Amino acid sequence: MKYVYTFAVDARGSLRVFITYNKRKFSYSLGFHVDKSKWDMAMQRCKRNTTHGKSFTPAIKINAEIQRYEETIQSVANSFKGSPAIEDFKAALDKEFKRENKTAQKEGFFDLYERYIREQDSICNWSDSVYRKHQRILQEWKMFDAEMSIDKINPDILDKFAVFQSKLGHQNETTKKKISMSKWFFRWLVAKGLLADISFTAHKTHLKRSNRNVVFLTWEELMKVYNHKFEQPHLSRTRDIFCFCCFTSLRYSDAAALKKTDIYDDAIHITTQKTNDKITIELNNYSRTILQRYADNDTDKALPVISNQKMNVYIKEVCRQCGINEKLTDIYYIGGKKIEETKEKWQMVGTHSGRRTFICNALMLGIAPSVVMKWTGHSDYKSMQPYIDIADEAKKTAMDLFNK
Repeated sequence: MKYVYTFAVDARGSLRVFITYNKRKFSYSLGFHVDKSKWDMAMQRCKRNTTHGKSFTPAIKINAEIQRYEETIQSVANSFKGSPAIEDFKAALDKEFKRENKTAQKEGFFDLYERYIREQDSICNWSDSVYRKHQRILQEWKMFDAEMSIDKINPDILDKFAVFQSKLGHQNETTKKKISMSKWFFRWLVAKGLLADISFTAHKTHLKRSNRNVVFLTWEELMKVYNHKFEQPHLSRTRDIFCFCCFTSLRYSDAAALKKTDIYDDAIHITTQKTNDKITIELNNYSRTILQRYADNDTDKALPVISNQKMNVYIKEVCRQCGINEKLTDIYYIGGKKIEETKEKWQMVGTHSGRRTFICNALMLGIAPSVVMKWTGHSDYKSMQPYIDIADEAKKTAMDLFNK
């Protein structure tokens, strides 16, 4: 049987042995913390006469354990005639290294996923949206395989889970996100010492990418909405909240959480709900006017917010009444199936369109991307690139006016 093993120090300073067999990789911790500066990568040993970790473990002791692991791996491999299944090879190593984890036996895949959600929510202070997404993914794993276990985690199971997502009617972008979020859980299992097979880290989801429109309002459309007189009060309030996002770059979650005390020195000062970034956004005439309309409300909230679900319904009606009816065609995939949908823009507008409207219009007005990023909290140009492309295309269209 052909296999490869390597001893290395991981990002946390933990000494591990990484074993590759049948294109699958798994690892074991040797139980030592090793200083990388004292590690010989070529020899895969600690440098002579060094000590490591808080307990100052001598190199000779760690190297002796590495030697024991090497001999054990070779002995287990030689005990098989021919090429065993990876599950059998790993089970034999687990037995030799006494890694039949008692916690993992008591807690199954779903119990551990629940524990992961509770722990990470407590540590990271997840938003309600992120918490619900993880709960939904947990339920979908239960639907996918009611007998799912840690031993089944590998690249193949992720491919099968992706196929299952397509059967549920989820678009490829959604499937990719759910695979990625599942990997967060798998990495947590590795960090806890509950999962040795790390082959899932090399998994790539080969799904066709969709060509979706970045739905935003042009300046002319935005002015239509901002100046429209609505007969229904709830639509007027919806318009104000939506336009406030369009004039400030705030996500709806941040606009909904915005308090009057967050606004001072003619600017908004908040820590964002989604990314926990501290940002300052100066007010302009439009955003300032909207805030003044609700300044006397008997609440600490700056705006008359409603649920995200209702907001998404009402904002479509707002844009429909304002004649935001440009036809847009979306191309997306569910698995390998290509789907084209043509709708009027008002049907595609949602709470997310407010932030996108701000970014696109700011760039088309000539404001530098680096400045826009300070308002939006974007940390790199990659996430801004789709908006920059839209602004560049708009400039080309505007220049064509001189050819008429």
